[in-house]
Amino acid sequence: MTQNTTGVSDTKRLPYVGSIIELETEMGEGVERHRFAGLGSNLGLTKFGVNHETIFPGGRSSKPHAHSEEEEFVLVLEGQPSLWVDGEVLELAEGEAVAFPAGTGIAHTFINNSRAPIKLLIIGERYASDQVNYPIDQDALHPRPWKNAPARSLGPHNGRPDV
Repeated sequence: MTQNTTGVSDTKRLPYVGSIIELETEMGEGVERHRFAGLGSNLGLTKFGVNHETIFPGGRSSKPHAHSEEEEFVLVLEGQPSLWVDGEVLELAEGEAVAFPAGTGIAHTFINNSRAPIKLLIIGERYASDQVNYPIDQDALHPRPWKNAPARSLGPHNGRPDV
């Protein structure tokens, strides 16, 4: 197979082969505006998700949230995101990884307070019965709110980008 200047193969693809360049779309608005490529779902996976996410300066991956049944794994591919966990912020670097066990109530989001985009590889389970808790944005809409999430103390950070 040969590749063109965009890195995409010039020959017909198999249904389980794809490219971030081809699959990436703009998602969200405001501070949640980012680029997202649903690699797993677009390439035929149904039991777990594999996503590539680009978060622009001044943005974040989502509202701070926790899952009742789904585990998540995030690898920092590029840039220096701030990891928001239960109201506290930790600075991450390229190559660092974070795992969020299911059912703990640990709320999290990734914030881009830098001047360059950050890129994340996100892997997570998919359960139709999973519920989601938004501890600092109780009015956030989710089809399955996690109303009895474990109570956790929250630090002072509001979960929004600094810039």
